[in-house]
Amino acid sequence: MRGGGNRLSSRRKAFTLAEILITLGIIGVVASLTLPTLIHKHRNKVMETQFKTAYSLIIRATYQMYMEHEADFFNYSNYQQRIPFYYKVVGKINKNDNEILDKLKMYTSNNYAYPYTEFASAYSRNIFLVSNGMSLFMTYSTAKTCNIILKVDTNGPYKGPNRYGYDLFVFNICANGKIIALNENADYPGNRPESAYQSRCSFEGGTNWHVQGEQCSYWALRDILPPGMIITSRIKKSYWKNLP
Repeated sequence: MRGGGNRLSSRRKAFTLAEILITLGIIGVVASLTLPTLIHKHRNKVMETQFKTAYSLIIRATYQMYMEHEADFFNYSNYQQRIPFYYKVVGKINKNDNEILDKLKMYTSNNYAYPYTEFASAYSRNIFLVSNGMSLFMTYSTAKTCNIILKVDTNGPYKGPNRYGYDLFVFNICANGKIIALNENADYPGNRPESAYQSRCSFEGGTNWHVQGEQCSYWALRDILPPGMIITSRIKKSYWKNLP
């Protein structure tokens, strides 16, 4: 007999329905354990990319403005008037347009909800919408060298999470055109130690305070997680990789 052997013995044994169901169950368990982590990492990477893109645009626009208008650069009103010319502004939201703003929420870094107007509370009349999706508006302080304050929503008010330390950040603009984290200048000597910035960038616990998280820009720029969130204070961890 050609070929030899038994044809039945050469056939591969098929999986039973029970084996298939068990395999699918195992795959489902593994996916349920790993998928949330992958989604979390992807979200943080998106937040980081948006932050770096927004910060880069602010640096370029401010530097160009400074070089072309050095004599009267350090003036809140002048900077605000020049925003449409140095940023690719595609629209505006008037701060008094309650029909729009009343529907929007913002969150502190430790996740307390407030009306978006708490973040947008500034002397600037308009929230400027930029072509890359970010939005910005201005206010100012009594500081002598870095009194222009720029508030930035890296993906705009209509996209979440609208949360301090994630897509909401605050910067100071200095007389020399430098962009720094909020209050990170010599006019605020009490804020020079890193521990001072920790008090306004808390993600866990803390008080229900509408400005909680406004100094997260200090940590985001350095890509260092605030010390209060690190188990061993000697170990510095990435801000963006460990954002909760």
